[in-house]
Amino acid sequence: MSKDIDHFASSEYRKEIVVSLKRWLRQQIANGWNGYFLNFMFHQLSGNQAAVKCQMKDEVERFYAKIITRIIRNPRSSMASGKLPIFIGCPDLPVWKHEKVSLSKVTINDGLHFNGIFLLPAISRLKTGFRTHMHEHKRFYADGKRGLRRIQVERIRQAPGYVADYALKALKHGRISYDDLLILPKHSSEL
Repeated sequence: MSKDIDHFASSEYRKEIVVSLKRWLRQQIANGWNGYFLNFMFHQLSGNQAAVKCQMKDEVERFYAKIITRIIRNPRSSMASGKLPIFIGCPDLPVWKHEKVSLSKVTINDGLHFNGIFLLPAISRLKTGFRTHMHEHKRFYADGKRGLRRIQVERIRQAPGYVADYALKALKHGRISYDDLLILPKHSSEL
């Protein structure tokens, strides 16, 4: 393994990435952006773990494509630059918790789910708060016809660094690869 690849895979480097994201998240919230923790749960998906992760990423991207036009009228316009909602997330595996968790939550997709941080600009087209909007339109985003079963939304009111650490814990601890990290919006060349 080359020295650069070895450094990229090291636990110190993974922790540096998460620490940098925590610092950035605190700064964005201090600058007036609204932060939310999102947890995506899925129906049983087919294929091996790599295929399941790919399907999860596709569903999260589909969610983002739907919500973005509720927030910004024309997300591809030059006026939208710097005002688009931001999502940073990755697949996650269950960890031991003090309270009991239903067996179905642990066995569906071997417990694999998707966590992320969602940042909204201070001004948006939403007529209600983001959490209220998601509750009122949950069937629009997780219609049950595809793989996405539900989306849990929690406002980040305090300790944004802790929330970012929790959302990206699988990356931090090396349980997933960097390729599994999803950052939206994508660069315009990727759209």
